[in-house]
Amino acid sequence: MKIMLLERPGDELRQGDILRNIDFPAYRSIDGDQATLSILRFPRAVVLSQDCDLASDLLSVEKQDIRLVSVLMAPLYEMSDAADGNHLRGLGMHSDGLRGKNSGSGKDLRQNANPRYHCLPLSQAGIDPDLIADFKHYFSVSADYLRAVRRRAIVASLNVPYREDLCQRFAAYLTRIGLEKPIYAQ
Repeated sequence: MKIMLLERPGDELRQGDILRNIDFPAYRSIDGDQATLSILRFPRAVVLSQDCDLASDLLSVEKQDIRLVSVLMAPLYEMSDAADGNHLRGLGMHSDGLRGKNSGSGKDLRQNANPRYHCLPLSQAGIDPDLIADFKHYFSVSADYLRAVRRRAIVASLNVPYREDLCQRFAAYLTRIGLEKPIYAQ
């Protein structure tokens, strides 16, 4: 897979941008009218929202009905950490790892044979270690926030058609037919 490093300056947010240290505000508890908010920091995440929506959001001063409330993203985990189950520790969560019965072999993961995961072999481009998106962990953040941090946070941007492949696979996973019983209960 070819990965394109962004060489142009500026703050244009693009589908397929891989960003580092993205903060996500998450509710931890609600007690009556009081909510406890914490910040989850994802070491790396990829933008899934469409380029046309991101570009339209810039016109929102004149046309507020096209303003994005948030940008859809998927966290990216180091493949080796995810395989061992260590990828969620920084988020205060536990994982059995991707070597379990429902995730497939390392080869399956690298070839994107499992619909839940998408491998980005960034080590081939010398950018980062190989990363994996877990489509069950998608989240959204403000477009304004991402534009504010993009310059310091940008790692790389996926080339066409790789960014479209990632987003098509995410959409297929998200719209899959649900099972009556959760997969872990079988």
